[in-house]
Amino acid sequence: MPSRRILANLALTLATLLVLGLLLEGGARLVLRPPGPQNFTSVPTSIAMRPDFPGARFVLRPGATAVHQFPSDPHGYFDPGATLTYHTNALGFRGPETTIEKPPGTFRVVGLGDSFTFGSGVRREDTFLAELERRLNAGLSGRRFEVLNLGVMGYDTEEEVALLYFRGIRLDPDVVVLCFFLNDTGGGRENDAFNPRPDEADMPFWRRHSRLADYIATGIERRRGTQKLIRYYHGAFDDRSAGWVRARRAIHEAKRLTDRRGVPLVLMIFPELWELSEDHPFADIYAKVAAFARGEGIPTLDLLPAYGGHDGPELWVHPANQHPNAEAHRIAGDALYRFLVDQGLVPRAP
Repeated sequence: MPSRRILANLALTLATLLVLGLLLEGGARLVLRPPGPQNFTSVPTSIAMRPDFPGARFVLRPGATAVHQFPSDPHGYFDPGATLTYHTNALGFRGPETTIEKPPGTFRVVGLGDSFTFGSGVRREDTFLAELERRLNAGLSGRRFEVLNLGVMGYDTEEEVALLYFRGIRLDPDVVVLCFFLNDTGGGRENDAFNPRPDEADMPFWRRHSRLADYIATGIERRRGTQKLIRYYHGAFDDRSAGWVRARRAIHEAKRLTDRRGVPLVLMIFPELWELSEDHPFADIYAKVAAFARGEGIPTLDLLPAYGGHDGPELWVHPANQHPNAEAHRIAGDALYRFLVDQGLVPRAP
């Protein structure tokens, strides 16, 4: 039988571990925030409607309003109740009221893309296209510039080009900017990678009642999710991947359409806002997309270098939502402005 001394030492060890565990748990509850719920943007039904043209699942409803609810407001940016309200104008896109006919003397830029272009999680005036318009109008060219935001949440490249064909080209643009993101070839699992939060009812007892255990489990799941996301996107951009084939075809059609109208087309690649360094896991994909677009004769801006010095999460609209925040949009708008000027695609000051 074990001696009393051994039993006493065992009891002391267990008690020490218990106390240490309680101290660690207490510290975790003081220091660590509980991981928030997933908060990716879906398309509110109040702002969406069936399109009157083929090639898109929906369009934005003219003169509509939608409210986006966030789990919290850690940066003090949102409206009361951690909300943000989106409005569409009479033409069915995000921006001030305008007309289909281009006002005389106006240089008009049309931007197309998904929720990054629409500006999910930021006010209209903080989107990169609004920043571009401010920069252009602050110049000394003597022209009036109008930048129209035709971004639609949830769109892929095929739908963006369909919108350009049936709606955007009617706006008589002088330049068209097509924004490209990784999931334009098909949806990735950003939720699993950056905020792997199961429903509380599905969590085991130990995870529901321990902040420390939940934090460790979330970290392990996030690491697995990011590795899976990296593998997924590299597979999605294989030359034979159906999504990448469709995206290339759509970009090619956009170029044909704008060439027929004598309008320059620009492709802007928005990076995944994560690990924005020389070792960014998707840099080779952006280079591949850029090489294809340039091969089509399309001036292409890869935004990854513009975010040098950033890690990524500080540019998110919310810790549980990886859309670009106002600062990320400002950086993109500034980079796009400089690119258009350097490429000679907008009028210069006399």
